[in-house]
Amino acid sequence: MILRRGFVMADTARASRYDNVVKFPPRASLATERSEVPALRQSASEADVQRFKEGRDAWNAWAEANPGSPSCFRGHQFSEYADFSGFIFPGPAEFDNCRFLSGASFHEAQFHGDAFFFNSLFEGNKAFPRSELSFDGVVFRNQVLFDRARIKVPTNFEGGSFQGAVFFEETQFSDAVSFRKSQLASDLWCLNARFSGAVDFSEIHVSGVANMSKAQHLAACLFVSSKFDGPVTFAGCSFSGKTDFNDIESKDHFVFDHVNVQNTISFQRAKFFKRCSFDELNCAQNAEFREAKFLGNAWFTDASFGADAWFPMMESRSTISFEGSRFRGTA
Repeated sequence: MILRRGFVMADTARASRYDNVVKFPPRASLATERSEVPALRQSASEADVQRFKEGRDAWNAWAEANPGSPSCFRGHQFSEYADFSGFIFPGPAEFDNCRFLSGASFHEAQFHGDAFFFNSLFEGNKAFPRSELSFDGVVFRNQVLFDRARIKVPTNFEGGSFQGAVFFEETQFSDAVSFRKSQLASDLWCLNARFSGAVDFSEIHVSGVANMSKAQHLAACLFVSSKFDGPVTFAGCSFSGKTDFNDIESKDHFVFDHVNVQNTISFQRAKFFKRCSFDELNCAQNAEFREAKFLGNAWFTDASFGADAWFPMMESRSTISFEGSRFRGTA
């Protein structure tokens, strides 16, 4: 192992490091209690289904005349392509347990209340060339929940505005998904999510907590130029494809503990404003931290690098510890 200039092999007892261990806040509860909204306790509203079939203009005229009114499609099956492009949802919108069998579009839709897509299924149909799921340009003014949804088509959230917390807990993405340039004004939860296709979080901005713990990334994963204002955790994640965190900015604590990386990973020019942790990181291929900036303490305790690990021109203003780490290639 060759340690380059700027590294500090800290001898500080581990216990002192954990005196002020980062505690991520618990998941926020949805602002709207479903029990307080009668429409959300029932199956799909026949009136809402019929209004959807009449098209966007009729729907939005109703929405303008009925501010705050809920919409309920719970359990409804959309056999054909479901086009909600430009729809305005004036209050809570319920799509739990829905089946979208030929793709759907919520392009530039506006959700003024909480939105629920819990346990919904999004599939493709070869008979419909637009078998995809599109939320590009969407505006969620409150919280949105996709927990346990199964999304089997290419999915696009690019340029979305999420003004409340976003939940993708145990969500399964079977195809590519992009959140590129999305703005998240609150928390992002992807706990135990599964991404089987390529995923792109490049240039997103998360203002609250980002909890990506135990998510599985089975293909290429991009977080290029993303910004995180609050605490971030990727603890227990796995990355099977090429993974790119180049040029990210993390302004609060950054946790990358117990992460398993089977392909190359890069944090070139990444900037960590507070302490960060890569404890027990396992990299099977090359890892690159060229020109990374560590402005707080950084720990790579018991990390394992199976190939080359590069830290040239790195900037550090505090302690960096590689206690117990193993380097099998060039470092």
